[in-house]
Amino acid sequence: MCPRCEAFLGYPNVRAAQEPAETKELDQRYRVAHNDVRTRSCETLLDQFEDAVRQSKAVICRRWGVLTKVSEHSDDLFKTYYHQLADKDRLPQDSYFDRARLAIDGTFFPYYYEHTNFAALSLNGTGPTSYGECSFVFREDSISHRTTVFEENTVVFCEKHPIQLGKEPPAGYRTVWEDRHRLAAAKLHTEFDDQTEPDSFPGILLKQKGGTDTDEFIEAHIYGKLDLTAVERFIAPKPKRREDQVLAQRLKRKLREAGAKIENL
Repeated sequence: MCPRCEAFLGYPNVRAAQEPAETKELDQRYRVAHNDVRTRSCETLLDQFEDAVRQSKAVICRRWGVLTKVSEHSDDLFKTYYHQLADKDRLPQDSYFDRARLAIDGTFFPYYYEHTNFAALSLNGTGPTSYGECSFVFREDSISHRTTVFEENTVVFCEKHPIQLGKEPPAGYRTVWEDRHRLAAAKLHTEFDDQTEPDSFPGILLKQKGGTDTDEFIEAHIYGKLDLTAVERFIAPKPKRREDQVLAQRLKRKLREAGAKIENL
């Protein structure tokens, strides 16, 4: 909000992704991608992939064990890391990711990192299961206006690129929701050749490699609160533990009341 007149200025992550330097650099990467596949006679495949990514969804994964600890309030399911810390729902871990998080999030999301939710783009509704076996797929009309997409996990990105903390990250690696297909093409064009089949597209967009530091995906940054009314689908295996089975029935009921579809339960 404007501090003088209280006019809504737009979501800060969206404004950052629309900066001229960002759009200019992404345009250049996108042109390079299409020039590359054109020389290899597989531009049609990349076009098909982009069409598929236009229909991609943002997915957040949670573990059954985590879900059993949340309260009856549905918005507790999607508290950001920083809100969980503030509410004493979790303790920071002595891990590389948690130690790096404050500095990296402050660089990519200055002054609003505590309001940023992290998701992954998916073509089949399943998110990176190293973060949890339960996938919450979000309704596009609930998040598209406040969501941007980024090349990959920001911590992993910082390991690959020399970034001075506090300065602007390299331009051309993030964009608005409506242009997520362009970022996907710029990042993944080298994955395509004349043997690529369209049924391989989900695995190209999101590579499950078994670890939060090794899974490869395009990260979605959703600004603001999320609750069950924003969920379109819930995909999860049947829980094994008795306490998780009890939770699953309660959660399934609440999701259906919110209008979400349930799969694989």
